[in-house]
Amino acid sequence: MKRIFSFFTVITVLTLSTALAQNTSYKIAAGSQVIIEGTSTVHDWSVEIDKLQSGLVVSSGEDAYSILNTTIDIKVDDLKSGKGRMDRLMHSALKKDAHPAITFRLDPARTTLTGSNGTMTVTVTGSVNIAGVERMISLNLDGKRNADQTVQFTGYKDLKMSDFKVDPPTAMLGTIRSGNDITIRFDLRYSPVN
Repeated sequence: MKRIFSFFTVITVLTLSTALAQNTSYKIAAGSQVIIEGTSTVHDWSVEIDKLQSGLVVSSGEDAYSILNTTIDIKVDDLKSGKGRMDRLMHSALKKDAHPAITFRLDPARTTLTGSNGTMTVTVTGSVNIAGVERMISLNLDGKRNADQTVQFTGYKDLKMSDFKVDPPTAMLGTIRSGNDITIRFDLRYSPVN
């Protein structure tokens, strides 16, 4: 009799654990974009990227969520300012031929997520690789669950090109110089994978 009771106890605990914590996979959705902003000796500039490769895995329980995994890949070729010469200088500075993508990989052990009523604040830490140089960064993002079941994260991060051994692009024999400081703005939307 004890064995039957123990067997049913184990089955009940396993069933409840599965019901309380489920992993949901998401894929990048339309409307997502990353904007890189910077300055130069002539004018401010920005590059909008709407071609992103990304996935997200979220574990959800009764009242708790945690991000288990996310990656973001941006092809350097997809960084377009609308100005051909600037794009060529930017791609060259990013060493496009040797390092064709900018990547971000989440460190799930260093991620916190708090919130209620469909909104959340997320602090993520992960490795970003730009021009072959990898650095750990932390991002503070605002998140929300939309009515269409997509999740959306917005925020920004200030970086320096020199932290990734990228020489700020120059033109006109060095008289036009890009500034070293850049701001990366995120508006990432994810839809559940069916």
